[in-house]
Amino acid sequence: MATITDAVANTLEAKIVPTIFESLWDLDPVYPMIRRSSMKVVRNTGIGKGWKVLKTWVTGVAGGAKFQSVAGGNTLSGPLGFNMYDTPQSFQAVDEVTAPAFIQSNVTLIEHRGNFYLPHQILRADRLNASIGSVVAQNLKGVADLLAQQEAGIFYSSSSSTGELADIGDASSNVANKTSPAADTAVMVFDLSGTDASGRVHRFRSGMMVDLYDSTGTTKRNAGYFLVVDNVDPLDNKIHVRRVDGGTFQVDTVLGGGVSYDTNGDNDIFVIKDSVNQAPKGLESWIVSGSGSNTSFYGIDVRNYSQFRSYVPSALNAALTENLLNRHFAKFFESFPGQKIDTMLTTMGVLIGFIDNLDSYNTAVASQPGRFRYDRNGMPLTVEAGWEAFRYRFASRSVEIFTSTYANSGTAYCGKIRGGGLTRYVPPPIPGAKVDSRFGTEVEFVAPLGGTGGMSGIFKHAHGTTGATTDFVEAPFVRQWNVMPGSQSKNWMKMTGITEVLG
Repeated sequence: MATITDAVANTLEAKIVPTIFESLWDLDPVYPMIRRSSMKVVRNTGIGKGWKVLKTWVTGVAGGAKFQSVAGGNTLSGPLGFNMYDTPQSFQAVDEVTAPAFIQSNVTLIEHRGNFYLPHQILRADRLNASIGSVVAQNLKGVADLLAQQEAGIFYSSSSSTGELADIGDASSNVANKTSPAADTAVMVFDLSGTDASGRVHRFRSGMMVDLYDSTGTTKRNAGYFLVVDNVDPLDNKIHVRRVDGGTFQVDTVLGGGVSYDTNGDNDIFVIKDSVNQAPKGLESWIVSGSGSNTSFYGIDVRNYSQFRSYVPSALNAALTENLLNRHFAKFFESFPGQKIDTMLTTMGVLIGFIDNLDSYNTAVASQPGRFRYDRNGMPLTVEAGWEAFRYRFASRSVEIFTSTYANSGTAYCGKIRGGGLTRYVPPPIPGAKVDSRFGTEVEFVAPLGGTGGMSGIFKHAHGTTGATTDFVEAPFVRQWNVMPGSQSKNWMKMTGITEVLG
């Protein structure tokens, strides 16, 4: 049955709110702060053959020294009242002294290469008076967001080699077909909070291209087709991943290597498309404990040069407390005099568990209330609950605690990042390449190199597979960089297995 609204529909002009609204949450606020204020950018200097950065470290002391009596050697008295010396004391011979040794760490620059396309129709529609917002500008923002998303995700990656964004854990428990609101045979749903899973859903965004690999980064599961993140559910910690060509992508689908997630494929990993084992360095790259296979600090074996080790205590398996922090910070500073910690990077769940412990009664000793209990002394009391910035202090050393939705669950990373604690190595730009302020100074648009570069100076006409010009423009771009810690930030502390408290 028609309604009154239906009856007058043809007399009304369609109206749209004249603004394009962002529907996604903000990108990680912590990593841009680190990148902007803590990473010292070194352009050109130190980059040499093979696009490697070689940093030379001195190891060991020099010379030789010993303790002995100040009385000197023996003296013999002669018969006529003169002295002779029969045991002169010698200094160290050349084979009794050491000299400093020099070793080199190395890191190779990684290229971040990308492209994006716009059809003529969108370029023209953007000029219409009826346009509610610039689609071109939204495309540019989307590309900039993707680059920031990928870089931040890699910085927090739990692997120093594969560049994984997440580990799916127990596949048969954590992977399911999409059934709601309707079944979709091209989509699987991955629960990153499930059994043995790791990684954070905020490292993914809708429209982000990804690959699935086995845990070693050797066998590609989605061989022959592309995968894209279809939906990210931050409350249930799930990501929906779609097979782009519409083919079947279900738990019983046989993937590369002969696995299917209803029976095997445990601990498979998600990586950025075409980027497995090619990621720039992140936190896990310089936190080297010297245990198991975790032994290389930028090419230096810490089992031979233990001054490059980081302190990684056994899993805490408990919520964070002030006593635990005191003990582990004491171990760090006792082990590495002169090294600094000014920052702790962790998750909101870890921090809330820590705050809960500060604000709870000591159940074993009733006379020891929590830190945030108040003695009113008969006076009215005004209390504002909650917290603002959070810091921890150890022997006058202030450590600021930051939480990130990208940081690994149950983990706290402690090290020096402020004041240039991390160095970001960047090569000189390609002559003639274009820089756009919306992407920062490191992203180089290479279309102008061919004498093109129309709109905004970054686009050129795109060509099809036959070489014919199409009705699209494209903007290919590159940037190269990698990261190394400085001399006072090479030793870190990493605490794992921390109980999280959320919700």
